[in-house]
Amino acid sequence: MVPSPIVTTIIFWLIIIAFCFSFTFALDNGLARTPPMGYDTWNFYHCQYDGETLMKTAKAMKDAGMLELGYEYIYPDDCWEAPERAPDGSLQPNPFKFPHGIKPVIDYIHSLGFKFGIYNCAGTRTCAGFPGSYGHYEEYAQQFADWGVDYIKFDWCNVPFWEFPGWSHEQVAQKLYSDFRDALNKTGRHIVFSMCNGWDPDVYPWRWASDVANLWRTTDDIADNYDVMRDRYEQNILHGSKAGPGHWNNPDMLEVGNGGMTTEEYITHFSLWSIMAAPLVVGTDVINMTEATKMILTNKEVIDVDQDVLGVQGIRVKSDIAQDVVTKPLANGDVAIVLFSSNGPGVINTTIEQVRMPSYYDVYILRDLWTKQETTIRHFISAYVQGHGVKMYRIRPGKPQDAPPHHVIYFNPSPMMLTESPKRYGASLRIENVGASTMQHVHVQLNISSQVKVIPLTAMKYDSIHEMEQVEVSWHFDLPSDKYSGSYPVTVTVSYTYPYAPFGARLSDTLDTSIYIPDLVQLGKEGTCHCSSSS
Repeated sequence: MVPSPIVTTIIFWLIIIAFCFSFTFALDNGLARTPPMGYDTWNFYHCQYDGETLMKTAKAMKDAGMLELGYEYIYPDDCWEAPERAPDGSLQPNPFKFPHGIKPVIDYIHSLGFKFGIYNCAGTRTCAGFPGSYGHYEEYAQQFADWGVDYIKFDWCNVPFWEFPGWSHEQVAQKLYSDFRDALNKTGRHIVFSMCNGWDPDVYPWRWASDVANLWRTTDDIADNYDVMRDRYEQNILHGSKAGPGHWNNPDMLEVGNGGMTTEEYITHFSLWSIMAAPLVVGTDVINMTEATKMILTNKEVIDVDQDVLGVQGIRVKSDIAQDVVTKPLANGDVAIVLFSSNGPGVINTTIEQVRMPSYYDVYILRDLWTKQETTIRHFISAYVQGHGVKMYRIRPGKPQDAPPHHVIYFNPSPMMLTESPKRYGASLRIENVGASTMQHVHVQLNISSQVKVIPLTAMKYDSIHEMEQVEVSWHFDLPSDKYSGSYPVTVTVSYTYPYAPFGARLSDTLDTSIYIPDLVQLGKEGTCHCSSSS
């Protein structure tokens, strides 16, 4: 049956309307297929930067190999503008920060291979009080496109809510951010669109923004503080099902390197953002960054988890008394996991089934993405994790001969004095083999200050520790009578071999910890070493 001319005409116009609808009402830039990576000035410089800062930062990132790792967008945050618009109504850079204009800075950054981003605001003024885009969306989107901008961070300050009587903040956000998306689409230039709606808890972007922006904020602003960083993780982890290629949850920028957290806490920060497929936007002084900061920010194996093309945000599969297990499937069939001890130290346990790795293999390889060392397991995963710390692994199928057995070593000083004369304290060491082969010819050695007399209470050598077995080694420590307090460094070394080790090779784990004795009561400092063997 041949359709009538009227039906044919209706179908034709429906197709045209659908096409126009998809163009006007959906983000159509094909960008951010993996979470964006780059640099933003705010966390370190706030408003105290200029064009020279941006160019030096780009050069430092290039020299550090960060471009090759995926850090491609570099942009000034708030305060790049002059206090007022140009006479023609356009935005203009601050002439003191950009004495030759902003275009030479953009061109230089492009010449190094990076892409350039810009900051502005959906409201009448930016958060720092500079001209915003409200009422000029199409004009400024085109201005940014003409400059060669590749990324825009669009903030949510000074929004004239009174012009939308009866509207919720969520409805106003949908309207204004969609209008700016359409303005960007109209320019014909593909520009990554980042919604910076963080301060407003009533916007709920994860419910609607996947066809509006490439990324949106799920949290308030981050700060260089462990508790704040942990809170941003707790908020963002809830929305994993909303993220994917081209549209990402954003728990805000990285604080790594800014000095308010320990190195271990920064490793936690970077690991959690990566397993959550969060944008990795650096916010420190890259020009003068320390080796520790560089080590964290350039860990390719952790970045690879964040940038995995499957585009799945990690999900939390276990949360017990400040101990979390987060798992993320990867495109090649591997699974990445993070074991996070958000408060004090302790052993975190999980299983292959719980982290959603196919369970039909007999043996698996755990690759520690920070130590780069590999161990074997069967179906049980265990690690001792320091307080505020993580263990991050990549899991794949393997064979027992592929690597040493995974094991946990845990040092536990006794909390109380055992006798007053002599001043005697105790400690134990637990070695647990959770690997896929036997630990053989296990030797334990403890070193402590010569002022302390060490009395072994158990054997220090073991022929074998079989799979899923553990042994406990114990000591007494006698202190000199004139010693009432102090910190005593302790080094414990566990050496062993296993059935598939090269002939004559012994592996060893070294645990550096300490015992602190305040007067009559020992408050032991726990320490551990696990799965980090070296020949």
